[in-house]
Amino acid sequence: TAGSGAGATPMQIIATNLTYTGYAFGTGVGGSVQFGTSGEDDFHLLGTNLSSGAVYASVLVNCSAAQVGDYFIHFADGATFNLYARVAIRASATNTFDFGLMKHSSGTYVYSNQPFNLNQTYLVVFKYKFNPATTTDDEVDLFVDPDISGAEPTPLLTNITGTDITGLATPSTISSVNVRQGSG
Repeated sequence: TAGSGAGATPMQIIATNLTYTGYAFGTGVGGSVQFGTSGEDDFHLLGTNLSSGAVYASVLVNCSAAQVGDYFIHFADGATFNLYARVAIRASATNTFDFGLMKHSSGTYVYSNQPFNLNQTYLVVFKYKFNPATTTDDEVDLFVDPDISGAEPTPLLTNITGTDITGLATPSTISSVNVRQGSG
């Protein structure tokens, strides 16, 4: 579904799909999405409002160019600009990039400071974990090329900075996954 910037430079659906060895879910299915530095953002409603436990999403990423730093996928509440678990890419050394992660717009990014190669496919999994003790203890994790054969591995990045979903002036839920083209 079209979101912010509807109709302005829509994302392009490409017949070629991304593949990742050992990852059957979504590999070789339905093509891929190609997008640029700005334009229409899209979202998919999850069909339910999630407010407890842990919420995961995964995506195959093949980045051909990177900017100073911009997020490209995140969770949201579907109705406002409450954005959670924002996953970013920023240019690093020549022909490489870093992944970044922000819990909520009120927080700050943490970056991997680990170079990832352009034009290579990575399995990226991001997670929002609701922790009910306080309104600032929820956690977001980012896994890149995780071992998917067993227990949950150690994340590449963890971020707890910023307001929890339940700590907002109007408590919210996770009800969509959003893909963003960037801000130019």
